Amino acid sequence: MVGVLSAVTMTLGNLSALHQNNLKRLLAYSSISHAGYALMGLAAASRLGVQSVMIYMLVYLVMNLGAFLAVIAIAQATGSETIADCNGLAHRNPLLAVTFAVFLFSLTGLPPLAGFTGKWYLFMAVLDHYAEQGGGWYVTLAVIAALNTAVSLYYYMRIARAMFIEKPAGELVVRPKVTYQIMLGAFSAALLLFGIWWNPIVDWTKASLTFMTRG
Repeated sequence: MVGVLSAVTMTLGNLSALHQNNLKRLLAYSSISHAGYALMGLAAASRLGVQSVMIYMLVYLVMNLGAFLAVIAIAQATGSETIADCNGLAHRNPLLAVTFAVFLFSLTGLPPLAGFTGKWYLFMAVLDHYAEQGGGWYVTLAVIAALNTAVSLYYYMRIARAMFIEKPAGELVVRPKVTYQIMLGAFSAALLLFGIWWNPIVDWTKASLTFMTRG
């Protein structure tokens, strides 16, 4: 039942986000899909499955905070929050465009970002369950999740295309607050760091799980 709920949730969230032009609504619908991805770990019903959920939610917290912060910065400068408002953002504020792209690609699960680490462990938990106990449904769930990842790449790339390929509609300069710039830089750096060097996150979640089990 949890596996079915996972597949339905991630598919519904991604299909709902597919044609959204409002950035906040797009991210909100994508959050539904990410809840579906996280349920994959619970569907595995194993220690590795629980650990994979812990890793994914920790990484997702950073990705989502960064993405919404970027949208807030764009909305404050333009007075709106549509994909069209991102047109030419790479020319108007390269730092904001690059960090926003990092969050989007990490949400998709592309290496070498931490979002890839999170999804890797979710897939590994599901396929490990299949290897140990069988059940073709788990392979089906992994395939559904992979297809949904491809769908999410499409709508995230719509934003990236607007930022780096489309020409800006005007000469409006986007200048986020200094605190925003610091947070955006820190979040994106963390995603890159833990996408390459994920041992600290894995060790921390493993130790936390061991502690909770003993408790």
